[in-house]
Amino acid sequence: MAFLYSGDALSLSQVNCTQRFEMRALGKDSRPLPALYSYLRSATDTLTHATNFLNMVFQTNDIRESSVKEDVEWYHALVRSVIEGDSQVYRAILTFDAHPLSSKPQMILQATKRNSEILLQDLSAFSENLRNLTWENEWYNFFRFQRTPPLYKRILSNDLKTLETPKWSQGDSYVMDQGYIKWSSPFLECEDGKFLPTWMVTLSSSFYGLKPDLNPEFK
Repeated sequence: MAFLYSGDALSLSQVNCTQRFEMRALGKDSRPLPALYSYLRSATDTLTHATNFLNMVFQTNDIRESSVKEDVEWYHALVRSVIEGDSQVYRAILTFDAHPLSSKPQMILQATKRNSEILLQDLSAFSENLRNLTWENEWYNFFRFQRTPPLYKRILSNDLKTLETPKWSQGDSYVMDQGYIKWSSPFLECEDGKFLPTWMVTLSSSFYGLKPDLNPEFK
């Protein structure tokens, strides 16, 4: 607890850990403090742009849902670009649900900064754990069970002369803004049995495809 008050990295290095330490008492209100929001503004911008990019991909072309495995390198590039695009981002995770009633997510990709390197991992084999209703997975299940996502409806016009994949010349699309992002409580990450000497927060959002009735569907 000394690090909580002093920020002394040396004292923190003497403590062993098996899991992250989270300030859950501060997590009752998901809205960040104004100073923290301002400090992480670029990170929230990065997440917002990446989320809306995926919204557009899956809402304009349903073929993407059946070609996720074939396009896995493309999605790896996306999570890597999130990390490369902002020095404050330590880890980026992308999950994809082929169907909201499926027993587990179809894909989980993760990119993590390791000094001057970026570690890319495919964690899809452990996807069943993501649906466990634990506080570690709260960011995922919060969006998965959200009944009415606070999205903004837009009219999307397609140039059918140059695009072959859209099924219509004009349709609905749904996008989000930074107010849609969920903030976790501050936490200390545990890595190789030691805490990393910096406070972190998890910023989460979800993207959506379209149902047959053109309403948003969690992906």
